[in-house]
Amino acid sequence: MKILLSYIATDGVMDRFNRTLKLQRLFEDQIEGIDIIVVTDMDSKIPGNMTVIRRPLWENGVFNIAKARNVGIDYATEHGYGWWLDADADRVILYTPKYMPTPGLGCAQECHEAPNDKFEDIRKRWNQGRLAFSGGSSFFIIHRSVFTKHRFCEEFLGWGYEDNDYSDNICTPNGVPGCKWNPPDDGIKSVCLWHPQSERKGWTSGDRNRILYEKRREASKPRHRVFVYHGTHNLGDMIQAIALSRLLPRAIGVFRDAPEMDPKGEDLLVASGYIHPKAQARESGALFAGICTTDALETHMNWVKKSTFPIGSRDPVTHKMVTDMGLNSELIGCATLTLPRYEGPRSGVYAVDCGEEGLPVTQEIHTGMFVEQQWFKALRCMETYRKAERVHTSRLHVFLPCLAFGTPVRFVGPVDKRTSILKELDIPHGKLVTRDVSKWKERFIGFLCRHLGERDVHEGEPKMPVVVNDYPR
Repeated sequence: MKILLSYIATDGVMDRFNRTLKLQRLFEDQIEGIDIIVVTDMDSKIPGNMTVIRRPLWENGVFNIAKARNVGIDYATEHGYGWWLDADADRVILYTPKYMPTPGLGCAQECHEAPNDKFEDIRKRWNQGRLAFSGGSSFFIIHRSVFTKHRFCEEFLGWGYEDNDYSDNICTPNGVPGCKWNPPDDGIKSVCLWHPQSERKGWTSGDRNRILYEKRREASKPRHRVFVYHGTHNLGDMIQAIALSRLLPRAIGVFRDAPEMDPKGEDLLVASGYIHPKAQARESGALFAGICTTDALETHMNWVKKSTFPIGSRDPVTHKMVTDMGLNSELIGCATLTLPRYEGPRSGVYAVDCGEEGLPVTQEIHTGMFVEQQWFKALRCMETYRKAERVHTSRLHVFLPCLAFGTPVRFVGPVDKRTSILKELDIPHGKLVTRDVSKWKERFIGFLCRHLGERDVHEGEPKMPVVVNDYPR
């Protein structure tokens, strides 16, 4: 996978940039096979024979480093790079592991040059293992799956907070995972060259960027709570949570069966999926969106009554039970029916928790599996189903996602109250089918928009909930 190292340099920092290139030559073997570009303005003179990308990057006498970073991202995107390394003008790579990490957003480990350091001393201390590295830096290491979807906010002018904003206010709310290296490697190691503050003239904008960052930080905070799971043996619970997470801003994850661990606050709980009989009611109401309570409505009646919204029922049986109790119910289906349709090539036949033809797959999981483990296992399974040639299953939350994906699927599981949505979808038992479920998708998303507002509801990438209070490990 191709790697791009992107520098940002102008005439005002050229002394620093020349020192960067000089020190990097002492560690030239560590950037072997890595392509290099320099992003600059229209007039600066760039030394050497590196690829130079010129753009108008000055605004009212201030250099827009966020825009310069996006120029590097555009180049990496257009030229098919798998990784983009954001080196500014003063980062020198001392060590690059043989293998890159898992996809996501990461940063190089970093040490800092002292004002009187000599390059030979830095190399000597490196060889002796005497350089001290910090775990975090603004030397970003970003996988293609991230930089092709998320760009820096160009409202930031000059230097400062644009990198914090990218990490905290763009990537984190969108569920971008952190990179994980393969032990014993723990990442790229770099040195940040010393420079006087005077070199940042024309690159800073006072408190403006800090205020903008804090404003965007406040706007990106989770405004909702959603269910996550512990003690479940069924991966389908998390598949429903992933489907819901595509439609909402990043939310706080609360354990369905442990209200005592629910963070205190006024964030609205958007309750979706199966409400287990053992699940305990919250003191506050909720927006019930695509719930199944075929075995537990009477148990949770007082909780359901506290809702100031209509009840979004997943299936006809729940819908009838709710309306029979005098409550307003809308039949909106399951969040998994909102998953995006797949139109690409298909391969593989899978038998999910059934004895039919195909590669055996199970959605049975260990009850002690942590939220993060459930999340990534569910994503891997969903990707398999999405691109499959056909799927046979006894699991409702394999069948419904396959319908949404457009994957030919056959349901061979039990037909009972919990699966009554299949009758509504006109699904013959034991027959391989495809269905256009776009009307159900519109129905579910429309329900959320009416009660949460269109500002908070839009399709996007899955965003793993923030679990504030986790089960003891």
